[in-house]
Amino acid sequence: MLPLPLSSAGGEYSGPPRLIDITPQSVALNGVPTLDLVAALTPLMDSPQDMVILRGKDGATLQHVVTVSQTLQAAGFASVVLVE
Repeated sequence: MLPLPLSSAGGEYSGPPRLIDITPQSVALNGVPTLDLVAALTPLMDSPQDMVILRGKDGATLQHVVTVSQTLQAAGFASVVLVE
């Protein structure tokens, strides 16, 4: 089971923006397309518990969102939330 809470579940956000947009063709961090999401995200994190926000867009499949989430969790990012 993949725990992926919705943003309405609470938690406090701090630090620089960490919004990941997932489309059928690409992944972007804060509006900038990236091929290595973990490398792009790491400098924006103070700790692995910092919140990372995922947002599916433009018809992104659930599987693509889950794959991105699994990649982040495997890299040690512990607080990944999903927004609509």
